[in-house]
Amino acid sequence: MRKLLQLFNDLSIQFKLGFVLFIPLTFLVYITIEHLSFEKGRLAQAELNTAAFQFIEKLDHTIHNLALERGLSAGFIGSRQKQQQQQQQQQLQSQRKQTSQQLTVLFQELERDKNSTMIFDYDEVVELRQLLRKLPYIRKLVDQEGGGEQTLQDSFEFFSRANAKLLYLIQGGVTTVSQLNLAKQSRALYSLLSIKERASQERGRLNSFFSSGELSTSASIEINHYIHDQHVKLEEFFHHAAPDYVDLYSERIIPMERDTLRPYRELFFSRIGKEEMLERLRGLLGFGGMIDSFKNYVIRGTKEHRLRFEQHYSQVMALLGRYRTLNGVSVGELKQLDIVEDNINAYYQNIQLIPDSTVANRSIVEIDQKVKVNDRPALMALDQLSVLSGVDAIAWFDHSTTRIEQIGLLANVISTELLHSAKSNQKSIGQTYSFYKNGLLLMLLLTMWLAFYVWRQLSSGISHTLEVIRHTEQSGDISARISVVNRDEIGAIGSATNAMFKTYQGLIHEAIEVLNSAAEGKFDKQIYTHYRGGLKDLKTGVNMAVGRIKQSTQAKDNFLASMSHELRTPLTSIIGNSEFLLDEGHCGSGQCPHQDAKIVLGSIQGAGKNQLALVNDILDMSKIESGKLSINESPYDLSLLLSELEQMLSVQAVDAGIQLVLDQKNQETHQLMGDAQRISQILINLIGNAIKFTEQGEVRLTTWVDGGNLVFQVKDSGIGMSPEAVDNLFQRFHQADSSISRRFGGSGLGLYISENLAHLMGGVIDASSEEGVGSIFQLSLPYQPTEITINQQEDGNVSQSALDEKLSGHVLIAEDTPELQLLEKRILESIGVTVTTAHDGQEAIDQVNQNHFDLILMDMQMPNVDGIEATRTLREQGHTLPIIALTANVMQKHRDAFNEAGCDGFLGKPIDKSELRKVLKNHLSQGQQAPYIQSLAEEEVDEELMQIFIESNTQRVVTLKQALTEKDWSQVREVAHAIKGSAASFGYPQLSKIAESVQFSIDGGSADEAPQLTMDLLIELGKILP
Repeated sequence: MRKLLQLFNDLSIQFKLGFVLFIPLTFLVYITIEHLSFEKGRLAQAELNTAAFQFIEKLDHTIHNLALERGLSAGFIGSRQKQQQQQQQQQLQSQRKQTSQQLTVLFQELERDKNSTMIFDYDEVVELRQLLRKLPYIRKLVDQEGGGEQTLQDSFEFFSRANAKLLYLIQGGVTTVSQLNLAKQSRALYSLLSIKERASQERGRLNSFFSSGELSTSASIEINHYIHDQHVKLEEFFHHAAPDYVDLYSERIIPMERDTLRPYRELFFSRIGKEEMLERLRGLLGFGGMIDSFKNYVIRGTKEHRLRFEQHYSQVMALLGRYRTLNGVSVGELKQLDIVEDNINAYYQNIQLIPDSTVANRSIVEIDQKVKVNDRPALMALDQLSVLSGVDAIAWFDHSTTRIEQIGLLANVISTELLHSAKSNQKSIGQTYSFYKNGLLLMLLLTMWLAFYVWRQLSSGISHTLEVIRHTEQSGDISARISVVNRDEIGAIGSATNAMFKTYQGLIHEAIEVLNSAAEGKFDKQIYTHYRGGLKDLKTGVNMAVGRIKQSTQAKDNFLASMSHELRTPLTSIIGNSEFLLDEGHCGSGQCPHQDAKIVLGSIQGAGKNQLALVNDILDMSKIESGKLSINESPYDLSLLLSELEQMLSVQAVDAGIQLVLDQKNQETHQLMGDAQRISQILINLIGNAIKFTEQGEVRLTTWVDGGNLVFQVKDSGIGMSPEAVDNLFQRFHQADSSISRRFGGSGLGLYISENLAHLMGGVIDASSEEGVGSIFQLSLPYQPTEITINQQEDGNVSQSALDEKLSGHVLIAEDTPELQLLEKRILESIGVTVTTAHDGQEAIDQVNQNHFDLILMDMQMPNVDGIEATRTLREQGHTLPIIALTANVMQKHRDAFNEAGCDGFLGKPIDKSELRKVLKNHLSQGQQAPYIQSLAEEEVDEELMQIFIESNTQRVVTLKQALTEKDWSQVREVAHAIKGSAASFGYPQLSKIAESVQFSIDGGSADEAPQLTMDLLIELGKILP
């Protein structure tokens, strides 16, 4: 490799320039060709889209004509009256002509347009042509007299098959549309055309039923199928269609369905129900029924047949009674029911005259003559009830056709607009292609000419400069000068060389003068004087550069802090408010949102949580990049950590339809040392990814101890990854392939952050995977058991000794909020600690200077002198007692500020009970035994404290109203800060959140939002105050 580089370096500059220019020119040619090919492909696709919509329009017209002929054919076959049949036949013959013309035009277009083979499956077109060759035969069957149900079935099935193939071709055309907005509306068009076809099938079958007046019990299944398919396709249409199209359908077609078609459907289905009752009635009367039992009793006279007769009689009368109570029973039907009932009662009356088998000399012939009943009127009445009457088949066909035509008109509107959009898009892309084709080719030629011109200019300039330098080298004559023609870099080199030669001449003279001056002792002074100014300028430049670097670093830190607040605050608001609105308890007040609103709120909540996770990932990555990501180790309970993980992620697993299994191989008796929060962060990421990429099966977390390592293994049965994807898993912004991001989402930062966290904790993450089988991620961390045992007591998770532990010492609480001050004082006094309070930073300084304290709990935001300034002053005075910061500002920059001021620790508000105890145990000595206070809000907030809380907030309401009227935002901020701290500790998190929003709006300079937020705070205060 070195030899090749040396050979290249030894080449002439002219060759190098030519070679260097050739490479980008070649790349430029390649890019030009690729871009033109891409634009040409887009143009071809746009042309294909246009052709597809043109064909869809023709296919739709063909389907419409075939559907009309199908419906008219069904009505013609089913018609009984001669006048009705003649009218149907005239309409049918006219429609046949239109259908034949449309089919001729369609197949001519399919053969003539070359795009058809790219849009449609050629085999499907051939099958359609072969099927339609049977059309003359089907028409002949329809025209034959005496055609019955089989002819109707054959013709209906033929036309439906033809339209199904045409719809399949339309679906193929829709799938070729690539442009997103056009593709979505194309799917809406296909759904609408499918509705139209199913409506046409319903029209034809009901036309046949209404025309013939005959029903079958299986007919309801077929009609229900058509109606159900229309509803399904309508939902698809509403999902894909633009709002304007949805409004058109809702305004024009749905009222027609409701007001005009529904009565016909209801009549049909009611007749189906009646027909089923009539079939049941025939069964009760016929063989094995009431009449059969009557005849058997006549012949045999046994009680068994008499009892069967009476049972069937009761069932028949009950069935007739239910028929009479049906909706829509006509007067004619009631008359027929009376005939049947009279006939049944005749049987009942006559059976009373029949002697039983115990009567001697029973003459069956005499008995039969005496009790014989004429069944003919009842049978005719049953047949009359089975006939569907009172329905005008032609009226049904016309109403249904009007609805189908309205659907067709809407389909035409969509089709026309899609075709117009496709043509516009094709024209735009064509113009772009022409512009690029001409412009890029012209630019390429111009670039090639410029490259050649530059190469020639550079070569000639360099050759001339080199010639002069070589002449000077060989002759030693530095008076020669380079001819400078251009003001470019070559000209600058020539000018610089000329100046250098001139300088050499001056230096020679200067050197002579310096040597002459050396004899007089002036040599060192001249050198110092000559270079002193340059050193001074260099030092000044370095100092300025260092200052700019510090300013840049500070600006970046400020930006990150601002970004953290500005991103987290609205996201917290989005998530909190959506959770509040979705909270089941909120429904108790009658304000439960509509189901659609719940879905929207659920989407907002999910999007907010996803965005918050992304913000956290970006901030963690920033800390990793800057080396500021820290690990805070403390004792933790492994079983509790796993239990919390299971509780947190089990809902996500259930929603995904998979099982989450946690398997802890070793039950720890002692707490482990480590950063439980960061361990949970890694495991949440690994398990969350496993759930996300697993469609069925299970995700299993197994943990065990392997020598000096604590191992966590996450195994799933998901989609798996290729070896190449596994090799790049832990890079920033990386996912297995681009489809993962489109399908599942995510920033690609989770594994990168997890691996860095593992390294910071002295561990490692390994991954293995097999496509289609699943993946295994294994986190190994140092196994560090502590001497702290794990208490198995369920209540409070605290050992009995900890529950009874008492501390001693003198603690100063610097807190400006009265109710919080009293609450914190009570907690500390309840465990044996002596407490002194201060209302601001200056009072805290005075107290420390006058008394001895073992610990200070210092609120960081107080009036007059705040906590940071008070801490800094105490440290400057030489006080070394521990100072713990109390604040709701939990960002790292705030913690850094507290540390710089001299704080020894940090407690966030509302105060965590276990964290407060840890701080007290670290800094105070152990005393006698006393109960451990588990909950600030529940154990210590009694009626007295709550009264103080209410009185303080009542006064704050007055102060807030006055400050709001006077627009005194500093006063508003001070009150909001006090409410924020106390509300959370007294069990009012929502009030604390609103107060925090008010404070942030004022601190962030968003004064426009402050009035509304302050009003929200006053409203929330009104909810808790009496």
